[in-house]
Amino acid sequence: MLSANTVFAQINWMSFEEAWEANKKEPKKMLVDVYTDWCGPCKMMDQKTFKQPDIVKYINKNFYAVKLNAERKDSVTIDGRTYFFVKAGRRGIHTLAKAVMKDSPGYPTVTFFNEKGELIKAIPGYKSALEMDKLLHFYNENHYERTPYNLFEKTFRSRLEP
Repeated sequence: MLSANTVFAQINWMSFEEAWEANKKEPKKMLVDVYTDWCGPCKMMDQKTFKQPDIVKYINKNFYAVKLNAERKDSVTIDGRTYFFVKAGRRGIHTLAKAVMKDSPGYPTVTFFNEKGELIKAIPGYKSALEMDKLLHFYNENHYERTPYNLFEKTFRSRLEP
């Protein structure tokens, strides 16, 4: 049973700009969680997946973690290129989110960048803690460079599995 004094670890979320600059000084992979305020699965991932203690610890140790609201209204300049909000349909999208998501169809989308700041993969949809654990190890340990994900997934044993 948890005591009243138990402190729950949290992911050290950064803005995209902060992570980009930090990566220039100390290269590290980036994990970007692209979300919206109205997205139910996004909120569920925040409450379940991104609160799981082993996930929190692994992300904080191995990644610059970024929360990116796909509907943010301010402009952002990264390496001389400015990104901004574009109104479209009922809502709209920030061009940075669009660039990070590539062809991903919706929210949430988790994206992984390598130490050079190059997009490795954008992965749409809700991910449970177990699914996220597999993805974190797959990309952080560079398995994506030599092994198809479906083969990696069959052999990877997560500490989260029953």
